[in-house]
Amino acid sequence: MAGTGEPPPPGPPIAVTPAGAGGGRVSLSPAQLAINQRISQAAVRRSNFAIALLESGLYDADFAPGTLTARELASELR
Repeated sequence: MAGTGEPPPPGPPIAVTPAGAGGGRVSLSPAQLAINQRISQAAVRRSNFAIALLESGLYDADFAPGTLTARELASELR
C-alpha cells in the first residue's frame, strides 16, 4: 500500500512468452512476481548506494594494499 512500506496486493497470474523461447508460455504466479520485484528493488538500492559512495569520493582506506597501481588511475591522477 502506498506510504506504508507494504507491497500492493498481487494481481492475477499472467502468461508471458520469453524472447527466443520458441513460443513456449511461462506462467508467473503473483508470489513469483512479488519475489522478482523484491529482487529488482534490492538491485536498485545496491546500485544507488554504490553511486552515492562513488559520488562522495573514495579514500585510501577504501582500497586494500596492492589493489591499485598507476595503470588503473586516470592520467591526471598519476
